[in-house]
This record gives sequence, C-alpha cells and structure tokens, in this order.
Amino acid sequence: MTALFFSTSCIAQEGIYAGIGWNSYFAKEQVNSSDKTYQFTHSNASKHNGFLTQSLGNYGVGFQLGIRKNINNKLNKNILTLDAQYYLNYQNVLLESTFANFKIETKANYNHGFRVALGHRFNKIHPYIIVQAFYQNITSKNSAVENGGIIYDVEDDGTILPNILDDNGGAFSNEVFSFLGGFGVEFPIKKKFTFHIEYVPMKYVEYGIRDVVNESNYFVNNLMVNQLQVGVKYYFVNLFK
Repeated sequence: MTALFFSTSCIAQEGIYAGIGWNSYFAKEQVNSSDKTYQFTHSNASKHNGFLTQSLGNYGVGFQLGIRKNINNKLNKNILTLDAQYYLNYQNVLLESTFANFKIETKANYNHGFRVALGHRFNKIHPYIIVQAFYQNITSKNSAVENGGIIYDVEDDGTILPNILDDNGGAFSNEVFSFLGGFGVEFPIKKKFTFHIEYVPMKYVEYGIRDVVNESNYFVNNLMVNQLQVGVKYYFVNLFK
C-alpha cells in the first residue's frame, strides 16, 4: 500500500465523493449525583495492548457523502482545499458500571451530521482540520432514579434544563458543535480514490435524569466519544471542471 502511495503522481481530487471507513472509539462518561454520593467516570475498555489500542476499545463503521473544491494559485498548484460533508458513524459503544445499590448503562448508538474541512496540499500529502455539527444518539439506563423515562437537556455548568430530550426511556439524540474538533491526512491511491486517516475528538454531550417524585434527586451525565477512522473516498464527478 505504501509503495502505491509514493508511485502515484500528485493528483488533485475534486468534486463530489463518497467514502467509507473503519472506526475505533474511545468513550468515557462523567457521572455526578445531586447529593455528591456518586462522582465517577467510566469508559470502554480495550481487550488489546498494542499501539493505540489501549484506549480504542470498540469498533464501528462510517459513511460520508461530500463535495470538495480545490483553490489554486496562479501557477495552478493546489494549495488549499475546502470540503463540505454529511456523515454517519455507527458506534454501538457500551459503558457499564455496577454499584451496591444501582447499575448504570450508557450506549452510544450512532452519530450523524455535517462538517467542513479546510486543508492544504503538500504534493501527495493532504492534511486538513475539521469543524462539525452533529447529533449524537444515546441510550441511557440508571436504576437509582425513577425518572419516568424522561431525559433532560443540561447546561455546560451542570444545570438541568426544562428541555426534554426523550420522554419514554428509549434512545435520544442531542446536538453537539465541535470547532476545530478533528484533523486528518489523505493520500491519493488512484485517479479517483484516496486513502485517509482521521482523528475526531467529540465535545461532551450533557444530559440528566431526575426523580419524578423527588426532583432534588438527579444525575448529570457528560458523555464523550472520540473516533479514529481509517478509510477510502471515491470521487465520482467533478462539478468544477
């Protein structure tokens, strides 16, 4: 694969593309109870001890559909690139903790959203930075609180808001904005194919549960799912030619 990268001439991929990638995840969640009895962090544990895999414990798949514009200088050399993309990542990451009086389970199901990426082409190497806005889908269970299936939105300072994210105890989604939230590097394989590696850290997703009888009894959760993706893109039409 490496020999293929360096034997390929500098190709300026541009236009509409579709991509697929293999993802690995590091997820952790901070959990705080209203009475401060429980203040802990749990995370997904890796079964492997190799390079990077100590913290990347779950695997999934990602899909992308996007468009890229190359911004050339007067010498017609590709200097800057600008991407706009919609993406979907299947996660299936489960976090569990069991205590004497209760059990908590949090599952990151998937996320999807939009992002833009600004890059700079250095011959065959194309690094870029990412800004994104997306929805993270979560399923949360906590046997310590009888919340009637209601999940509340939470401020960054931990204050539970009146906004309801879910009212039946099922999966719910919350929006997340991540500025300069990731970076990647891309290499050309063939005229229309590229290989990429991306690392995308995710801003915390805050949500809370509150006892329906005693509202002073509640839990606030802060979930984070960081992603490493290895994948390929196929550029199938150039609208800018």
